[in-house]
Amino acid sequence: MSVVLVGCGEVAQPTGLDDPETLDKIIAEAVVLKTLQKRGKKGERLYYAPNEQTPYTGWMKVMGFNGQVTLLAQCKDGKQDGPEVHWYSGGQKQWEGVFKDGKQEGITIMYNMDGTESHRTTYKNGKSLGTVTVGR
Repeated sequence: MSVVLVGCGEVAQPTGLDDPETLDKIIAEAVVLKTLQKRGKKGERLYYAPNEQTPYTGWMKVMGFNGQVTLLAQCKDGKQDGPEVHWYSGGQKQWEGVFKDGKQEGITIMYNMDGTESHRTTYKNGKSLGTVTVGR
């Protein structure tokens, strides 16, 4: 899995998740988020797999009522680190962005239900630097 960072706007987007074969493999290996435990002091909590002493590294997923994945996120050393993608219940992408060391980083893209881009928000160290509405 790779992340693309591009120049001035620092566009950070997950790549490879649009490939159905890659996506299916990641989903099959991902751990259901609610099975992970958060341990540690508030503000410093890390994800752990049950009965594990080492913070979790791998993919996490949330399943919708219809059995489809509604969230897919990467975790490293117990913190979100890497791509995160959300889907509407119908399977259309809702938003995508990237986390680094537990904080949003780069540009997060929101989509309308018809698949068109709605807006982009730029993040640095988890803080929003502003939002740009696209189209409509």
